[in-house]
Amino acid sequence: MLVCGDLPLAWPHSSPVLTVTQGCWIRVEDHHDLAQVARQILWLRPDWGRQLSVMVSVCPQQHPDSEALTSRLLTLRWHISQLRKATGHSVPLVLNGQVGSAMTNDMFWQAVFPGEGVRVWRESSAPGSVAEWVTSGGTPAVQQQVLMNSLMNWFRQHVQAVFMDENPDVPVIAPVAVLWGMGPILAGSLATSAWTTWLSRHTAMQQVSGWQPVGTDSTVISLFPDFILPLLPEGRGLTPRERTWRCALGIFTLAAIAALLSSGWNNRQLLQRVSFDIVRYNSIAMDD
Repeated sequence: MLVCGDLPLAWPHSSPVLTVTQGCWIRVEDHHDLAQVARQILWLRPDWGRQLSVMVSVCPQQHPDSEALTSRLLTLRWHISQLRKATGHSVPLVLNGQVGSAMTNDMFWQAVFPGEGVRVWRESSAPGSVAEWVTSGGTPAVQQQVLMNSLMNWFRQHVQAVFMDENPDVPVIAPVAVLWGMGPILAGSLATSAWTTWLSRHTAMQQVSGWQPVGTDSTVISLFPDFILPLLPEGRGLTPRERTWRCALGIFTLAAIAALLSSGWNNRQLLQRVSFDIVRYNSIAMDD
């Protein structure tokens, strides 16, 4: 999974590759390098083409305003469309939004796939519906869900719309999964951000304590939602070996068709000559 955008926590080591049980996360530091990084991966691992996906991670608390973020996401949309053209693979898109909040003591995620309802994912329990989680979690879960609903609304307007709205210059890129995460820790959170501005506008409140994370770093909380990796659909496209075989088959087919056409043309010429000779022979008198 190629990761573009914001990091909720510091990257754990110097290598851009983070290997986990279900797969690996590959950090793309500059979103302008997305296509180049993908080409390097496919050159080293040609069979990875169908497994290649892109996750765009957005932490609204790290952005002072939404306008600059929109411009950045539009650029990413263009780069992903170019990547699909260059590689010949579908390269599924995953959108991830994450905030830090003092309302929760541990990390939890809510995810939705096309045609399915939102499900809650926590490390301590099996995935379930939002209704089940709110019912079992009581008042704290209700408070967390209210804030999560605000994140979903903000994300739908400022992130999903950037990739889904019609644009004459760039094709629509529909995500195969959308995730929203909330935890007590988030790096780079600003006191006044696109997130707090949104909340203040929609609640008429200012700087509520639960709107900010309690810390900026953790060695316990996972950097990304690892559970999503095995749930992603396999991309479409041809590996270099399959592309070579298909090209060779096409050349062989064209050569066979050309040979058959040439043979047919020669046979036709031969029949015309034989017919002409027979007619000429019949026209000669027997006593000549």
